Amino acid sequence: MKQSKTMLLIFPALMLLFASCHKDTIKPNKEATEYFPNTIGNFWEYNVYDSSQIRDHPNFPRQYNVKVRITGVTKLVDNKDAMVWNYEYPWGNEINYYRIENDTIKVYDTVRAGGVAYIPFPNIVFIQPFFNGQEWKSNALWTDSFYVKKDTIEPFKNVFQIRRKYIGQQTYYHTIYWFSPQVGFVKIYRDEINMGIRTSEIWTLKSYQLK
Repeated sequence: MKQSKTMLLIFPALMLLFASCHKDTIKPNKEATEYFPNTIGNFWEYNVYDSSQIRDHPNFPRQYNVKVRITGVTKLVDNKDAMVWNYEYPWGNEINYYRIENDTIKVYDTVRAGGVAYIPFPNIVFIQPFFNGQEWKSNALWTDSFYVKKDTIEPFKNVFQIRRKYIGQQTYYHTIYWFSPQVGFVKIYRDEINMGIRTSEIWTLKSYQLK
């Protein structure tokens, strides 16, 4: 079904308005020793609001919690280490793999982590440390660009807003990550269109425990 440009603009705006009105109190906790926390035992819990058009799990409410834990280290298909990030959803678990090489953070899902041809093309690439006005492009097969600007999200004063735009074959991602050094992602906004199906989510940090 074809959507008008007006609706494409209004829908994300309404999602961000909801996020600004929906505030959870985050209790400041011990910060990690790493700029980008990537140690076994780290834990984050998010409140997620899902307003996707067609939901993968329609029997669950639109608002739910997701727990993220770094549970171990494993070798990917290229025989190099990556940290195992376990995402606990109400309906089951998903795994991502995070690898940090010098200033580059590479994120893989289970498909790309298991294919030799996919290893040079992580699902997401971040370049640390972040700074205002920073830009980069990943080595994805399609257009995948990132832009950084300074921001604040209470109670975090030192926050970087990382905007990602990805345009692929019948695919469009507009993702915004709010990252606080030594804490991690304090908020995530996802607006994705894949094969005509729209996914829209807002993740808000609820609690965390870091090493």
